[in-house]
Amino acid sequence: HTHLQGGFIWDWVDQGLYDAVKGWTYGGDYGVDAPSDANFLCNGIVNPDRNPHPGYYEVKHVYQDIAITGIAPEEGRFVIQNRFYFKDLSDYTVHWRLERDGKPVQKGKLSFSTPAQGSEEFSLQIPKRKLRKRGEYRIFFETETARALPLLGKGTVVAADEVLLKDTGALKTYKSHRGAEVTESETEIRLESGKGVLVFDKALGIVRSYTYKGSNLFDPDFGLRPNFWRGPTDNDYGNNQPYRAYAWKEASQAFQAEVTVEKGTLHAVYTLPGGCSMAVDYSLLSGGLLKIAAAFHGAEKKPVDIPRIGFRFRVKENDFHYFGRGPVENYIDRNAGTFKSVFTTKASDEFYPYVRPQETGHHTETEWLATKPLTVIANGTFEFSALRHSVEDLDSEESGQPFQWTNFDTPPVHDEEEAEKYHKRRQTHLCDVPDRDFTEICIDGAASGVGGYDSWGSRPEPARTVWSNEDRTFTFTLVPTRARKTEKAIRYAY
Repeated sequence: HTHLQGGFIWDWVDQGLYDAVKGWTYGGDYGVDAPSDANFLCNGIVNPDRNPHPGYYEVKHVYQDIAITGIAPEEGRFVIQNRFYFKDLSDYTVHWRLERDGKPVQKGKLSFSTPAQGSEEFSLQIPKRKLRKRGEYRIFFETETARALPLLGKGTVVAADEVLLKDTGALKTYKSHRGAEVTESETEIRLESGKGVLVFDKALGIVRSYTYKGSNLFDPDFGLRPNFWRGPTDNDYGNNQPYRAYAWKEASQAFQAEVTVEKGTLHAVYTLPGGCSMAVDYSLLSGGLLKIAAAFHGAEKKPVDIPRIGFRFRVKENDFHYFGRGPVENYIDRNAGTFKSVFTTKASDEFYPYVRPQETGHHTETEWLATKPLTVIANGTFEFSALRHSVEDLDSEESGQPFQWTNFDTPPVHDEEEAEKYHKRRQTHLCDVPDRDFTEICIDGAASGVGGYDSWGSRPEPARTVWSNEDRTFTFTLVPTRARKTEKAIRYAY
């Protein structure tokens, strides 16, 4: 309603204290059986040291007082809206830049005097020669203070927007000339094509190893395996998702697969909870490239929300870059405050130190992801995370720490059996998350959102949830860097 206000954030800051050993501490860390709300009061949008949560940037975007949208973007026509009630936009400068596939093409700046609660159309003059090459063209607008204002220094970004100009990024079709050579034993199936070799472990139901020119492209002790789980968030625990979806955690630890081979392609059908299944084709293309096509078949009459549907593997390298939404973590229900571009980062920097460790580091709308040994390219887009921690490291149940107890009863009641049964959250801290010597990469065809209108029962919006009664397909290809460098690999559809 135009005369009502709402949508306010419950807490601004996480109410935690710092401990040199544990990291951030919270209710339950002080006294013996002392009553507390555990980490419930760590529900702000900045950490106790005022380090913004990734969700902070979503809030900033939603709250911003200046917005720019496209009217006819291909013609260079846009509109700026002044949401302020009492002042015009003469105190601000709009900087814009045009990117093609995440790389800069052109930039400029604009000034406006749009009145309070008003809007104004404007045009950008972009030469046609700048738009001739095939690709995905996006325009980014950042509105900054043109001079120092109360509480804001000159050059402070107060609003940001992104508009898709056009997408002419048709890729070349990669032609695989022949199927892989197949060798099968009692324990494994081996595919060979060019300088690439894939070994599938029949007992474990996973790709045990994938090599190119004799070098492992991911950790053969872990392999490449299906994954449906994440470290439960506080919202997940609040709505009992770890209990409700626990079968999908088990489905990410042990795999039942019926395997056949036809025309050089390995077909694996995984048996999943509730009558669901996932059929996966592992194809070793000529040139040694590994193409993975997955088809998830939903079947449950009473659908369960699944954290994610995808795969994971591990590499040694810490550095990577990607073309997708960033730079901060984002999810299907929390990505309006991020922008689609090319970002270079480290897996060790992707972990956000939430007061109670949990799921973190996810990215949506990704076209490709590149590490030193390989590039991951999807037919369409995918979601991913790349961390120096495993999924299990972020799952409080795996920590071995005691359960959280509020101790509001007199005397306090600690029902360990019930807490075990319902997989309740545990009293974990940053010190409980080990730093690993690998990067675990999760490649997801889909992942559920993290939001809820409260943290004690609400779930993410149904449309932003992965359901066990829905069918989903996704395909991605692992391209060894020694076969094709990233710049060349991303030009093709596989």
